[in-house]
Amino acid sequence: MNQQHTPKHKPNTKYKTLVSLFVFCGTIIVLCFLGYKVLNEGIYKQELSFGFVKIEGLYLKLENKFIVDIKKVDLSQSTLFSSETSNDTKQENLKDSIDSAMNWVQNIFWILSYFETLNIHKIIFPDNTERAILYDGSHYLITTPHFSAILNTTQSSKDINLEIQSLIIPELFLEATGYMQYHIGSKTLDISTLQISHTKTLNQANNEIASIYITGNTDFQNATLTINSSTWDQVQFLKPYIALLDNKTLESWLFKQIQFESIQLKNLTLKLSFHKYFVQNLLADMYGSIHLHKPTISIAPNTTPIIASDATINLANKALDIRFSEPSFAGHSLDTSAVQIHLPINQVFGVFVQLRSKDLVLDKTLLDLLYAILDIHLPVQTSSALDTTLDLALKLNSKDQLETQVNGVISGKNVNAILFGQPILATDLQTTLNIDRDKKRLISIKSSQIKYADMLSTQVTFDIDALAQTLKGDFLIQYADLLPSKMFPAHVNYPGFKDIADDDVMTKNIINAIIKENTSTLPSILQIPPLSQNTESTQPNSSSNATQSNSIRNITLEGSFKDGIINLAIPQLTLSFKQDSMLHIGLEKIQTLYPHSPLLQYFGVKKGSLTLHNKDANAGEVLLEAKIENLAYPVYDKNHQALHTLELNGSIQADDIMLTTKDQHIKFHKHLNTTSLVFKDYNLDINELMESKIPMLYEIFHEEGESVSYTPEEIAQKNAFIRQKRKFENEHNIAPHILYLESNNMDIVYGDFIIPTDSATITMRDKRINANAAYGNGIADINIAYGRANITLDNFSSSFINQVLSKQLFAGGLFDFSGTLKDNTLQGEIRIQNTTFKDFAIVQNIVGLIDTIPSLIMFKKPGLSNDGYEIKEGKFLFSMNNEYLGFESVDLTGSAIDIDGNGIVNLKERTIDLLLKASTMKALSNIISNIPIVGYIILGDDGKVTTNIVVSGSLDNPKTEVSFIEDVVNAPFKILHRIFSPLDSIVDTLIEE
Repeated sequence: MNQQHTPKHKPNTKYKTLVSLFVFCGTIIVLCFLGYKVLNEGIYKQELSFGFVKIEGLYLKLENKFIVDIKKVDLSQSTLFSSETSNDTKQENLKDSIDSAMNWVQNIFWILSYFETLNIHKIIFPDNTERAILYDGSHYLITTPHFSAILNTTQSSKDINLEIQSLIIPELFLEATGYMQYHIGSKTLDISTLQISHTKTLNQANNEIASIYITGNTDFQNATLTINSSTWDQVQFLKPYIALLDNKTLESWLFKQIQFESIQLKNLTLKLSFHKYFVQNLLADMYGSIHLHKPTISIAPNTTPIIASDATINLANKALDIRFSEPSFAGHSLDTSAVQIHLPINQVFGVFVQLRSKDLVLDKTLLDLLYAILDIHLPVQTSSALDTTLDLALKLNSKDQLETQVNGVISGKNVNAILFGQPILATDLQTTLNIDRDKKRLISIKSSQIKYADMLSTQVTFDIDALAQTLKGDFLIQYADLLPSKMFPAHVNYPGFKDIADDDVMTKNIINAIIKENTSTLPSILQIPPLSQNTESTQPNSSSNATQSNSIRNITLEGSFKDGIINLAIPQLTLSFKQDSMLHIGLEKIQTLYPHSPLLQYFGVKKGSLTLHNKDANAGEVLLEAKIENLAYPVYDKNHQALHTLELNGSIQADDIMLTTKDQHIKFHKHLNTTSLVFKDYNLDINELMESKIPMLYEIFHEEGESVSYTPEEIAQKNAFIRQKRKFENEHNIAPHILYLESNNMDIVYGDFIIPTDSATITMRDKRINANAAYGNGIADINIAYGRANITLDNFSSSFINQVLSKQLFAGGLFDFSGTLKDNTLQGEIRIQNTTFKDFAIVQNIVGLIDTIPSLIMFKKPGLSNDGYEIKEGKFLFSMNNEYLGFESVDLTGSAIDIDGNGIVNLKERTIDLLLKASTMKALSNIISNIPIVGYIILGDDGKVTTNIVVSGSLDNPKTEVSFIEDVVNAPFKILHRIFSPLDSIVDTLIEE
């Protein structure tokens, strides 16, 4: 029975199952329908929370796909974005991160495939930053504080395609568009094209925004990118990216020292490895080229740059290699020059400059550049082209300081240069630089011939150690002729000829004379004759010059410039130079220079020492101290000792020189063109002065052309010219050339005569000398011109004459003299008034002669006795040189007798030979005619009774005797008795007649 009911039960179970399934499906369908109905109509939820995630303003709607609109998603309290991760996560490599990210992307793409629209207006992250996301079924709009993007993505079974319609980064003014493709199988990304533009950078020339164009691929461990660009006119927008390298020197070079009109990147390729040193190695594997139009590169700040029409920067091996088209520096070609910058990528930042030029000029611009690099002032400039091969390296040390290295050669042929302000010509110049700023600074200069005007030619080898601050130069002087007129030319504002009439010959001659006068004729400071052919050499100290080792021809300059103090020395010349707060120049031994210095020889300065130093560099005054020895000037002190040594102090300014001896007895002053020399308590020997071999003195008394004789008319013309010249100088404020000499208490020695003076002055101007002297009441005036001296002495007393002749020869009276001195011969006339010859051997001998000859006793009168010979007036016409004193005429009128005659005195042998005629003062012709004459007494035509007296022999003890005209007829006593009859008998006879 039980078995019969079993089949009925099984169908009921199946039925129930089917009913349940149907009910469930129906319920689901109903629910789905109801859900769809609800979603289709849309639901809105004001607030919704899931743990720490808060959602506001949720709107959900289903049409064909879901439409979601959310006003705000607050994740600020969420730990979903916590930065705390495990060590394993920290060590996860970039590829795994990218793989994970791409898986997320695929999942997101799968999820978003069910959405027609997804719009989240605001997402607040834990750092309180806000984002926004919009997906419209085909495009993504993502907005963050730092960028906004519009993306379009598509996906196939193998690839994910991403189109960047717009990516904007406002803070960097960047905007990007492009197309990328991610390969799911190989997990690589291809960048088909990516354009990044800097929206704020506009090329003004073509109105084009600065952009770069990137293509490449990456597996997210490594990447290869190729970059090109539009034409930019500046790169300041790259500054934030270069700043990531944290290298201020590199920034300075890229953004300040390198400038251009435009720049363009061409096929710049980057090979990147994504690891923690990504930024540091960003440029390590970069290569390609950058084209610059009209670039300028300043090797040092604030210096003249290198310019070019174009330049190509080749980037490779962590360096920028810059090659130029038509490069130049300050207008001079730098063909084949180049600049290389080592980027600070696992190496020291450095700039390497290859400076190459065939016509570079060492002018101020290049000197400023060398100073900026080397911190060395070079006292030379050139105006000639130089062949320059220099390699400059500027490396950044650990203290972020640039270390400079310079190596190379600057050379040239026939180089015109300015050295210490003076023009020179270097026939063959080579300068070698070997400089490592903090290790060595060597500068070597060589030249086979350097010429200074036409005054100096020398071979040079010169070495400067700028680090040790020492220098040494070897010179072989080929010739030298240092003329003051060329070294220190006079600056006189001469009137021009343009306003002078063609027929105004006088004015033109005056101007020419002034120009000639202002052209110094002083001889050379240093004169070395040219090298003969067999003594020439190519090196200053070569063996071929061994025979001249002690000569001034080979000299060495040594020195240092430490601590701002310059010390230089030339040992061969005992010459030293020092500059600290003052300038010091010393010449220890003048005698070392004397044999080679016509100037020292000209002044007769053979031995001594000299020091110069400036008291105040700004005042332009130089103080002088000198000791001059072995002088041979005809100057003596009051003890008759020659002035062999002078110790001088003084000062030198541009237009004023003052020198004095320590005792102030000699003073020298030169102002403009006026030179004055004052002596006190010194004596002067005229004979030695006129015979001196010192060229300066010899020149004064042996003027060229002085032997030429001028007619009175010619002399008058010359004097008229001088007057007009002096007038012209005064009208045009031209300082005349005047030499003024003054003496006080000076004795002038002339031969054996000593001529005292209380004061004397000598003025020399226009080759004319005017001298004045005074002693007591006597005045002397001497004028020297045209090779002769006109001398006038007035009102000199007998005491002056006695002192001059060193004998008491005269008592009382006055003496005058006028004459000329020419060719060492003095000719003139001496005039005497009211004096008496005393203590004169000739007078005494004549008196003795009268005493021994009875026939002459009549001549013995009070006016002629052993007490002297009284002279009322008289004159001597004479000529005198160094050997003889010749009396052309002796004419003396005495109170007793008159004397006239002539004769000669040998000054060297001190002998005399005179023929004198002694005459009475009475005209007794009618009486004398009746007196027998036996040769002693002669009646002259003038009625005087005359006898001839011969004076001869030694000047100190002459012999006197009468001259026999005819044989003696009568006894001497009878003749003397008749002659010397009483005066009244003779008078009576005269009355009777």
